[in-house]
Amino acid sequence: MTILRWYVVMAMMMLATGCIPERVSWSPDGTRGLVLGDDGVHVCDVAGTLTGLMIPGETVAAWMPDGKRVVVLREGELKNWKEIETAYPEEAAEAKEKADDAVRELAEVDKKWREFSSLGLTFFYLRDEKPETIREKLSAVWEDALRHSITRRKVQIYDLSGPEAKAGATLAWLPETGGDQGFSAFRVSPTGQAVAISRFTDSHGSTELIVAATDGSGIRIRKEAAYYPDWTPDGKYLVYIMPACAGHGDGRLGTLVRQKMVDDQGGLLKKGLKPEEMPKEEECVTLVYNGNARVRVLKDGRIFFTAADIQLPATPQNIKSRSVLFSFNSGGGNPTILRVMPPETEKAINDDEAFKDDDKTLAFFDVSPDGKRVSLVGGDGQVMVMDVGIGGRGKLYKLQPNPLVQVQNATIVSLPSWRTVDELTFIRPRSDGKGNEVVRYNLTSKAVTVISRSWPIEVTDRWLDKKATAEAK
Repeated sequence: MTILRWYVVMAMMMLATGCIPERVSWSPDGTRGLVLGDDGVHVCDVAGTLTGLMIPGETVAAWMPDGKRVVVLREGELKNWKEIETAYPEEAAEAKEKADDAVRELAEVDKKWREFSSLGLTFFYLRDEKPETIREKLSAVWEDALRHSITRRKVQIYDLSGPEAKAGATLAWLPETGGDQGFSAFRVSPTGQAVAISRFTDSHGSTELIVAATDGSGIRIRKEAAYYPDWTPDGKYLVYIMPACAGHGDGRLGTLVRQKMVDDQGGLLKKGLKPEEMPKEEECVTLVYNGNARVRVLKDGRIFFTAADIQLPATPQNIKSRSVLFSFNSGGGNPTILRVMPPETEKAINDDEAFKDDDKTLAFFDVSPDGKRVSLVGGDGQVMVMDVGIGGRGKLYKLQPNPLVQVQNATIVSLPSWRTVDELTFIRPRSDGKGNEVVRYNLTSKAVTVISRSWPIEVTDRWLDKKATAEAK
């Protein structure tokens, strides 16, 4: 597969599943940008001065609260049973139980049989713990069998405070499923104690939520949930949308819930709790959601979330209606649900060419650090900002009204990143029409600063920059 063909396939899968990457994200103090380039992880300063390659080949990363360390998704190699048992204790226990069946399966095939990898994790158990049961049968390929390993994705801490990245604790090895698409997103708790990991498990948009401790002590929970969760400001609760029944796709009933993750003494819930041992989920709102709904918790405790704007009972056509941005406030013992946008603002957005044909666009909103503005992304990369603070609620700013450059009708959009309360970083088309560039836009001064002008093509290639555009012609 050519690079361009691979790129287009990946782009279309991202669009189909609703996953949009954040190519540049700023440290909590706004002084350092985490740049997820085509070649791996870089860091830039406010002016755009870029480091060399810090971590090669990575595509998902998020800052820790200290602004020095990052959580990174990367590939790792598991070479033996001990490593596998540590990485996947539950799966390893199941593989161990299948050992006798696996030995019988080997006894029924020819001695030249080479598909030992089809035994999965059970092969490593037999090879390393009971080699006498399979060595004779695999004598013709035993040297290959001894070298056999598996590659899986893991979530790991890296320290980027110095000139070189320093690897830290491995937080979690991601479970593998038959249709695993490999797109993940991280949300680190404000205290830095844990990271919420969201990943697609099939091409239809089914998603899984994993919460792991950042000290490397293991996974706390694993369950089906919508793609974009968030933490409360104190880091004690994780807020997410949980489907009411198994399955995937749009128009599903769900519940906005809060799950307690930190005890009253400030300690993260211990590893390996059974579902019945977990604190009960606090149900906040019942809803119907389209795609992978996003949740954002503001510093004042309000919860912004997207859901389909319908009244039940409804026809299937109505259930697939456009998503709307809501807020939930449980303060004062009198829970309230409000539409974040005034009717005239909703109409203006729905009538806009960038938004009107994309009923999942609002899954890609984000909130400014002070909670007074919301950024919105159109289907082709257009960027809007809306005031949600008192006095200016509903006012719209079109920061990037033009579509991004496309390759064979596939567009990868980068989520805007708030650097300060009034400054966003996003991707826009270059004025010469030769691809896209990364800019900082100040909402107060209206100043636009291009920060990617000196970045090498190896960093921006998959962002539809000049190389990809030229190859598409």
